[in-house]
Parts: sequence; structure tokens; C-alpha cells
Amino acid sequence: MIEWGVVGVAVGFLLGLTGAGGAVVAVPLFIHLIGANLLQATVYSLFAVIVGAGIGWIPQRKNTDWRVVPLFVGFSLASSALFVRVKSLSPDWLVAGLFVAVCVLSLVSIWRKRTSLSRTADSARGFFIRSAIGGLLLGALVTMTGLGGGVILMPIFLGWIRLPMERATATSLMTICLTSLLSLGLQRNSLPASVEPEWIGALAVGSVLSSIGVKAMVNRWDARFLDPVRRFV
Repeated sequence: MIEWGVVGVAVGFLLGLTGAGGAVVAVPLFIHLIGANLLQATVYSLFAVIVGAGIGWIPQRKNTDWRVVPLFVGFSLASSALFVRVKSLSPDWLVAGLFVAVCVLSLVSIWRKRTSLSRTADSARGFFIRSAIGGLLLGALVTMTGLGGGVILMPIFLGWIRLPMERATATSLMTICLTSLLSLGLQRNSLPASVEPEWIGALAVGSVLSSIGVKAMVNRWDARFLDPVRRFV
């Protein structure tokens, strides 16, 4: 249980400082702290993703676009169901390669120069097609790597779906939370044993306390110092 609490503290630290869910550190921590193999760790990390996304969503839940969430979650469920089988047949090097590739994409998205996005009107058909493609990509990503998929969702919501930033952020967090929960349910049989409620509780408590503490700390920092720190972390 202590090990799960340590993972929770690490996840909460990243959540409080950067707004990221923390699965990028949860996977290696589960491997080295509890001795999980790579495939197991990518499933365990979904607990961290669910907790982190849920904590991040609560204060901004009013900005959620509920017409988008069901479409993405529905298509991601179909994709997850397919990729559960693909993952079980995949070698560790393939899963690790996808994990690293997503991490690199995340770094690029953080450091690249932002460009203004078009806000032109979109047809219902175009909206549906974009949501379908985005949901399928999200389900595959979450299932194969154990990452939440925010690095994929935010560009899709901002560029493809054309949501304003505040709505894109809240909608992304809720979509990640539900998608990860469904993916976890589909992969539950791949875990060696049931996960004790106390372990999840330790993860959640560690995440909440760490996130609150870090947020209280960074609120005192100058924005000119905080931004490069967040990018570096």
C-alpha cells in the first residue's frame, strides 16, 4: 500500500505543478516499486490517470462540453476493445516504443510555438467524423500505453473540434477519466490479482494531498519563474 501512496504523491506533484495526469511517471514507478512488468504497469497506471483526471476536472467541471464527451468515449470504447487483444499479442518493445513516442509528442506539443486556430463553423457531419477519428485514436493510445491521452486530445479539441481553451481542458479531463475507466475494465483480466481498495485509496489520498500542497506553493511563485519550471518538469 505504501508503494501506491508514493505513486500517488508523484502523480499529485505533476498534477499540481503542470496539470498533467502523471501516468508518464506512474508506469515506471509501478515497474520499479511493486515489480510489475511493462504490460501490467500500463494497466495499473490507469488508476493514476483516473484519479488525476478526476481531481483536475472537478474545479472546472462547469466548462465541460457534454455533446463531445459521449462521442469520444463511445468510439474510444470500441477502439479499446479491439486493442486489448492487440496489446496481449504485442511484445514489450512495441508497447515501450509507443509509450516513448507519446512522451516525445508530449514534449513537442509543450515546447512548440503556439499558433492561432481557426474558429470557422463546422457541419454536424464533419463534427461527427472528427469525433469518431479522435475517439478511436484515444482508445488505442490509452489501452496500449496506459497514458491518459491528453497530448492527443487537446490538439484535437482545439484544432479539429474547435473548442475554446477552457472548454477543451475540462472536456479533455472528463473524456480521459471515462475512457481510462472503460479501458481499465476491459483489461482487468490481465492483472495478476485483484487490486485492493486500500491501494487505490492510498493512491488517491497521496495524489490529492500532494496536488493541494504543490498548488499552494506555486501560487506564491512569480509567473516568469513558474512557466519555465512547468515546461522543464
